[in-house]
Amino acid sequence: TRSGTLEGEAAELRPEHGAVANAVGAALGQVSGEVDVLVTMTEEDRSEKLRVLEEKAKERAVKRGARGDTVFVSTRSEVPAMYLGEGAVRVYIKCIGDLDMVPAAAPVDGSSGEGAEEAAAEA
Repeated sequence: TRSGTLEGEAAELRPEHGAVANAVGAALGQVSGEVDVLVTMTEEDRSEKLRVLEEKAKERAVKRGARGDTVFVSTRSEVPAMYLGEGAVRVYIKCIGDLDMVPAAAPVDGSSGEGAEEAAAEA
């Protein structure tokens, strides 16, 4: 299809499915979750605190729409905050995962889903 000609151009080419190219890119996109905090750590509790912060970043990615089984840590940084005292560290963790294309199932009857077990038992 030609919508007009650009000066100096012989032809304008438009891909057959060009109108939906952006939608395909969005569907293949990824979702992230981040944690950016100041914490006090010692050598003894460092790995446990980092594990908890990493889990929090992963949970945030899932909450934003990432599929849990695809989430991984993409960025992690620890910068000592010497001006705040011994052991103070700024921790930044970013987790990324594939977009969950299948949202959680909603009840077919439009109810909140609460009491479904009791209703099934009564039937």
